[in-house]
Amino acid sequence: AGYVTHVRGKTSASVCQTFTTSTQDGKYKVEYKYNKEGKENEVSCEATDQQGSPKLTFSCKSGESSTFQAEFTIMGTDYNDYAVFYRCVTFTSGSNAGSKADNYLVLRRDNSKKEIPAVAKSLTDPLNLKTCSELTRTLVL
Repeated sequence: AGYVTHVRGKTSASVCQTFTTSTQDGKYKVEYKYNKEGKENEVSCEATDQQGSPKLTFSCKSGESSTFQAEFTIMGTDYNDYAVFYRCVTFTSGSNAGSKADNYLVLRRDNSKKEIPAVAKSLTDPLNLKTCSELTRTLVL
């Protein structure tokens, strides 16, 4: 699993999620869940390996319908503990069809590691990323 720890901005309720990833027969699969209006939604995305390219283009669907295309560009990774991504989503159906949303994300494999690794700071420092805990914190008055 991959845990999103930092993002540039909160583009949706699902931006700070736990991603379950797998690879089979040259295809990459990413799955995650999010709550919207009290209902749990599952999203499943699939991409084909683009031989040496740092970019993967995922087709994603929630339920049976295709809802968006997500391009992930790997900016940096150690293939073990962390990855820094640029993500650009193009909505393909629904009221947002044709619109785009982009973000930068830091993922860690270990959910207890909340900091950006020192080796990734040269990539992330100019991006002014926020921690997911900052974005999900609610104020109690």
